[in-house]
Amino acid sequence: MLLAGLLMGFSKVLRSPEMVILGRFMSGIHSGISLSVVPMYLGEIAPKNLRGFLGLIPTIFICLGVFAAQMLGLRELLGKENDWPLLLSLFVVPTLVELLLLPWFPESPRYLLIQKHDVAATVRALTWYRNRYSSNIQTEIEEMQEEQRSLASSETISVFQLIADRSVRWQLASVIVINMAMQLSGIDAIWFYTNRIFENAGIPKPYIQYTTVGTGAVEVFAGLIGVPGMHYVSVACVVGIIAGFCVGPAGVPFLMTAELFTQSHRPAAYIIGGVLNWLSNFTVGFVFPFLQMSAGAYCYLVFCGICWIVAIYAYVVIPETKNKTFMEISQMFSFRNAAKYRVSLDELQLKNFKGYGTLENSATHFESSKFF
Repeated sequence: MLLAGLLMGFSKVLRSPEMVILGRFMSGIHSGISLSVVPMYLGEIAPKNLRGFLGLIPTIFICLGVFAAQMLGLRELLGKENDWPLLLSLFVVPTLVELLLLPWFPESPRYLLIQKHDVAATVRALTWYRNRYSSNIQTEIEEMQEEQRSLASSETISVFQLIADRSVRWQLASVIVINMAMQLSGIDAIWFYTNRIFENAGIPKPYIQYTTVGTGAVEVFAGLIGVPGMHYVSVACVVGIIAGFCVGPAGVPFLMTAELFTQSHRPAAYIIGGVLNWLSNFTVGFVFPFLQMSAGAYCYLVFCGICWIVAIYAYVVIPETKNKTFMEISQMFSFRNAAKYRVSLDELQLKNFKGYGTLENSATHFESSKFF
């Protein structure tokens, strides 16, 4: 990201548009990785009662980032012709902050226990994230051990293995539907073409930039001015769509992907969901101008239909996951996936899956005083 910022920052001085293209390409790769890694990390470190809230943190900061970029892009700030290289390269500031702070954060406790089999490091990580004397640490470790014992292998599976795994087909289908629906809801048609929409609504060109900032802030408020005396109903509708998106589907795909899969399947699920999310984003941005030319304002009915279909799918297929452990969520899907067997917690205690039972009998049942 630092290199991408430097490329775009010096592109005008060196008169090289190729540097902008390369910088955008590099920052795009970083953004794609971040939109998978950050929600997965938050989902794994969050206690189950706060998983929903923490899962929305990436979306909240994306909205804040969009609003900050819109504010800085005003002509009075960095929106002038000579300042655009600085505007494009400003993301190096949060990148530097991330580089300084990230080494202080421990690995995900689930990763340390389930994949690295390091109980002591898991306890240290949980102690760092929770109150030192929290009574929930032992409970969380026991829940992780239950998930560990239920896995045939603690190795992370590949994307192709996940696609071929019939035991998680409904979870995978749900992640695909929700990630694609996030973009096919039409939100990107608004983000990409906001200025054109407002210009067609009759807003004078000098004021379009401020109206665009208003949509970013709302994500906060809406103005209603329509037929005589209320000129810009379409502006209110645009703001309403943005507000509805931010309180609804904006953060759901990232949160749901973490909740629907166990440790070994989760990385591959994020890769599939992220790829389809960005492909849907590209599709909407590419197709929308042609759709608008052929259908006019009715083009949004296409997005409306998609939203209804996805809402029905979510109501029928996806169970309530609030305050549920990852294993409880997995068991709720087991009927739909036509699982060959189900094991109770008592049965799991007696089984030894590829040596993990020895972990249960040795280091995992410890006295809290040993670590605290």
